[in-house]
Amino acid sequence: MNFRRLAVLACLLIACSGPITHSAAEWQSNVEVYGAVGALAELSGEVTILAGKTYLSFPEGKTGRTETPPHISVGATLLVTASVAEWSEAIIQQDIAFAELDEKIAEFAATAGFGPQQRLPFLIEGKVQDLQYHMIDGSKLKNGGTSHRDHLAASIQVRAGTPDATLIGFYSDHDQTIFTHLGATTHVHCVTKAPLATGYVDHVMIPAGSTIRFPLK
Repeated sequence: MNFRRLAVLACLLIACSGPITHSAAEWQSNVEVYGAVGALAELSGEVTILAGKTYLSFPEGKTGRTETPPHISVGATLLVTASVAEWSEAIIQQDIAFAELDEKIAEFAATAGFGPQQRLPFLIEGKVQDLQYHMIDGSKLKNGGTSHRDHLAASIQVRAGTPDATLIGFYSDHDQTIFTHLGATTHVHCVTKAPLATGYVDHVMIPAGSTIRFPLK
């Protein structure tokens, strides 16, 4: 797999908790914060930032509600952010099953020049298959559970089928229970435009021909 330079600074990755207070215009004009994934305060929903645009999703109804408000002033239990001004890009040559995703991301990252100990963001774009994601509802979380299974049980779960989607994720082999679940090395959110939605990815098959991007070294 050959990565090529994209005309789009170094990457900065931060795991943090605290408030998000900004306007959409501020994010969109701030190249330093390209993307982020996280959970809203009190685990009341999900937050995804993609290309400076903020998507907030809430566990309402059967499929949840996602909005891109012009001004945001909400808290975040977890927010992992990346600063990327320039990306490398490659075309995925073979289908990737969800069970293989963590391993394949590590392989792609190595091809892009990153070491195994590095934290890094990545993007995957294309018409994905069997996309499933959730929106956490902390009010339904029992006994303060922190596992992926606990979160699923307290979430609205959506089967989105085969939409055009962007997956924004963060890879680390040493941050389990910090910003990845136990046993996982990635934390991945999805953004779809039709319908507008974002959430934490629980399952997806990534077909050959999709595009994968890492920060340009």
